[in-house]
Amino acid sequence: MFAAAHLPETDPSDEDLGHEIPHDAWSAWFFALNEAMGDHGAYWTTTDTRSTTEPAVVLLPVADDLADIWRNLKPGVEALAAGPRQQDVTWEWRFSFETHWGAHAAEAIRAVHTALRD
Repeated sequence: MFAAAHLPETDPSDEDLGHEIPHDAWSAWFFALNEAMGDHGAYWTTTDTRSTTEPAVVLLPVADDLADIWRNLKPGVEALAAGPRQQDVTWEWRFSFETHWGAHAAEAIRAVHTALRD
């Protein structure tokens, strides 16, 4: 997470990375990760209070966090393997870290830390 938070600010080109992760591929990762996590595969947290008036306590699977992180980073890896797209990949990773997978990473780290502690 530290490295993602320090990605340089860049402007994207007009080209799309073009490496969408289909839902069935995400699902395969989710179910494999969920099975691997076993009894430590879920954690309690509260919902985002910016979208509701009162937070709700919910039980969430760690596999969802990890599979979402994978879905956000994998297209960049594929784009870099296909050719020089560093500026676009850097922009996409920074943007998706700030808007989506950074929160998933923080929750996953907290859940894994709690599981190891317990």
